[in-house]
Amino acid sequence: MDIIKPFTQNSTAYLLQQKLLRHGLTEHETKELRKHQDGSRGETWFARAVAENCDEAIIYFDLVLTLMGKEFQIDCLIIMHDELYIFEVKWTNHDIICRNCTYYFLDSNVEIITYSQQAVRTKQLFRLLLERNNLHYSTYYYHVFANPDRKIYGITPDDRCLTYHDVTPFLQQCSRVPMFYDHTALHRTLMKHALTHSRYEQTVIFDYKQAARGVFCPCSQLISKATNKNFRCRCGKTFTTREFLDIALYDFRTLFPELPISVPAIHDWCLKLVSERTIRRYLMNYYVPHGNKRATTYQPANSK
Repeated sequence: MDIIKPFTQNSTAYLLQQKLLRHGLTEHETKELRKHQDGSRGETWFARAVAENCDEAIIYFDLVLTLMGKEFQIDCLIIMHDELYIFEVKWTNHDIICRNCTYYFLDSNVEIITYSQQAVRTKQLFRLLLERNNLHYSTYYYHVFANPDRKIYGITPDDRCLTYHDVTPFLQQCSRVPMFYDHTALHRTLMKHALTHSRYEQTVIFDYKQAARGVFCPCSQLISKATNKNFRCRCGKTFTTREFLDIALYDFRTLFPELPISVPAIHDWCLKLVSERTIRRYLMNYYVPHGNKRATTYQPANSK
């Protein structure tokens, strides 16, 4: 198994969650957060299933591709036995019925139009991308429904639909067969047409002066100091000083990329739970200093 493009968490879900914790959300933003959290939950589970069950496979997660000015996104692309498998992962909070490759909500019988539209558009654009680059692959598109608490009724093999319980045996079976061909040309084509970020990615605005300070656990509760060298969340998770500062710096840099990184700024951001001396030592170890004394600012070692 070779994971070429690793799975990363949904950036919009992260930003909206941070805004919820530090500013609060509007009603519309709250709905958007729930939608992105559901999507992230399904994609996270599928990424773990792929990592645990694929053997002979080349894997790309979250490909954002552009062709002729048209952008399309693929949750996961896997090359298995020299064929391409496109997986679109869904986390639905409703039972669904499938009829002739079309999905409907079971309770209301309303067609889920976005599922069909996305599948048709992605398959068309991806097929055109291959044709224009003289690449000849058999390609299969699958819907993956990741929520184990919801049922999908009426599916047949022709629907190319996988439920929570189907994914593991499907991946294990398909990835057992060794590959015999080189896929360098495909990789170059994908990278040529890949975008780092979607042009339609939601912008989330943060106000540094109004933002609540503090370092939050993944469970969304504030992390507090336990001992001189350890920090604890009420959920029971503990953090070393380095782990605490790793989270603090990631959030600070992501939410306020325009602000300089300095010891006083991070001291304030951490609610002064870590001494300025410890913060300075951390920044000197992992960042590049500019200036001197209290005017010193820091940049990541890999930044230009």
